[in-house]
Amino acid sequence: MRPIAILVLALVTNPAVTRGVGAQAVERTDTPKRGTVRFTFNPQTMVWNDAFTPHGRRPLGWALTGDSVGAAAGPTLARIEQDVRTAGGLSGFVASLGKGLLAVHEERRVTPIGAEVGITDRGPGTNANGLTTFFLGGFTQTQMMMKVNPTFVTVWLGNNDVLGAATSLTNAGDSTRITDTLTFASEYRAVLDSIGRTGAQGGVLIGVANVTLIPYFSKGSKFFNVKAGTDSIAGPDSASRRFRANFLVDPSCAAPHGDSVLVPFPAGAARLAAARADTVTIVGVNCNDSVNVQPVELVKLQRTVAAYNRLIAAEAAARGYAYFDPNTLFTALPAGSIPTFPNVITFPPRAAFPAAATTPFGAFFSLDGVHPTAASHKLVANALIGVINAQYGSHLPAIP
Repeated sequence: MRPIAILVLALVTNPAVTRGVGAQAVERTDTPKRGTVRFTFNPQTMVWNDAFTPHGRRPLGWALTGDSVGAAAGPTLARIEQDVRTAGGLSGFVASLGKGLLAVHEERRVTPIGAEVGITDRGPGTNANGLTTFFLGGFTQTQMMMKVNPTFVTVWLGNNDVLGAATSLTNAGDSTRITDTLTFASEYRAVLDSIGRTGAQGGVLIGVANVTLIPYFSKGSKFFNVKAGTDSIAGPDSASRRFRANFLVDPSCAAPHGDSVLVPFPAGAARLAAARADTVTIVGVNCNDSVNVQPVELVKLQRTVAAYNRLIAAEAAARGYAYFDPNTLFTALPAGSIPTFPNVITFPPRAAFPAAATTPFGAFFSLDGVHPTAASHKLVANALIGVINAQYGSHLPAIP
């Protein structure tokens, strides 16, 4: 039986769907936004004026002379022949093209149709920006990964799905900005399915970091205890280890409530620096303020990270990848490695505090209190080397 190719194209005419339909005449190089479907039509016209024959390359129709095509094959000739016979009474008249060489032109038109679905690119919390677009050339990370076709992969996704909520400047801990676990699971598996279509022979899936442990945050109870004189912060002298009189701490920061409130750097330590620079203006911290992570929000963040990591560990086991939980690495650091309160700048007549400028958040976190330093990268890299060697029997050397 002769196979027949059938192409069915359904055009949606619902105004609610077609309202955003647009067209452009050049090839698209960007990617569709999350949650959108884009169809592309790329008409192509191919023309042949020559044919390859046993006699070499010849013009199409080179062997067809006029006398071989008469009225029987040409409707126009048939009409001329009939008109002459009728008007001239020449019943035997035969119309012919004569000996002229026929001009033959063949054209084929093809219109490929493509469909693209925006899934993981530029979704809420992914923080796609000009730099990621520049580095990836307009591709998503998944698209670029499939383009290079890796043999080994490390996947570290999910941190920004909770970090954006935790570090919101107007409502730290805003639960509405957390990627829900079902959406995360669907999109994470989609990434792994894409990896499965490459030549990757192994890999490591890295868990999500507990964003509530970064030194960008300090507990509300830390502020209360320092103000009460039962605790202190780092500083070059005894006066710098306490809060000035114009820096107030609301009683809402007392334990146990204050133990479950996280005060972000801009709403806490940065205000202390302002109080030291301006000793007249009164500033301070109120742990009931929405700019701080509240106890119920803290629980939501921690439970979400735990749910993400259960999924990632299960997918690693099911797909034959190694799994690494970065939280075990940082919680095992010696006490004080991640400061409970940033190193805050001092002003004359107090002694200078160089650490406030060089390592305000300690040796393992950069100047924003969120992202890791080179020391942390080395720590993670060596831990990954150990995981890879154990899973795949390799002998990668540790970074000295």
